[in-house]
Amino acid sequence: MSHNQLIYTICRYFAATMLLLYGFAKINGSQFTVTDSLLDEKLETLSGIGLVWYFFGYSTAYKIAIGLVEIGGGILLLFRRTTLIGSVAMTGVMFNILLIDLLFQIGSGALMMAMFITMSLMIINAFHWQDLVDLFWTQQNPVYGESSKKTAVVTGKMMLKAFILIFSFIATYYLANFSNRSPTPIDGTWDVVLFTPEPDNRQVPERIYFEFNRAYQARFRYSESFSDPLHFTVDSENYSLKIWDTWLDKETKLFDGTYKLNNDTLKIRGIFSTSHSPVDIVLHKVR
Repeated sequence: MSHNQLIYTICRYFAATMLLLYGFAKINGSQFTVTDSLLDEKLETLSGIGLVWYFFGYSTAYKIAIGLVEIGGGILLLFRRTTLIGSVAMTGVMFNILLIDLLFQIGSGALMMAMFITMSLMIINAFHWQDLVDLFWTQQNPVYGESSKKTAVVTGKMMLKAFILIFSFIATYYLANFSNRSPTPIDGTWDVVLFTPEPDNRQVPERIYFEFNRAYQARFRYSESFSDPLHFTVDSENYSLKIWDTWLDKETKLFDGTYKLNNDTLKIRGIFSTSHSPVDIVLHKVR
């Protein structure tokens, strides 16, 4: 066995073994298991690894699907004929895992292992460099055949591609900044400091959210539950605040009043639909 063959074989079997181990770990329940204590933690207090474990462990079917992908990639790497297919497919998967381990601070051990597996796959790909260049670049797409060299056709294609690129950016920018968001002066998370007088026929919220990333959406958090998404509007000229009981629906009004904002203190005065007496609410901004 030559020096190159030895390196290639070590990379193959190392990557295959680790992918199979991680894949079966998900199938057999030794990875992405959610503990009871994790279920009781608040989302804002979770670490990066807690968020990842909760997310991937939420759906057993999704966890098994990820495991099957890793098992399939590992099996492909075990056979010479399918090594390249497995290596190319698993390279994309491992880059994603590498980013998760790095950006969510999963742990140095997991990060190092992901790096070793990714490097092994990249070494395998390097041995097949010319095959990959021929497949993904040199060979033309057989569906279209030979491309037209006419200037008008080439220009038209380039303009279409540019339009698709620009349209995608503008459409998503509009959704993010003019549809998903409609900033108001009171956007943020607010703790209820004072609520007077306390109503007899409804719960008093502990925290109120005027969502920045969901235009016109507000929510109340009570001691053990959340309200459904509410709809709110603000008029910054006359300092009016109106809240309806269903987001994006102004059929049933929940609250009508005014607000006064002073740095991190928000004072609200108005009438709830279930009461005929005005209430005063003092809130302190959390974030």
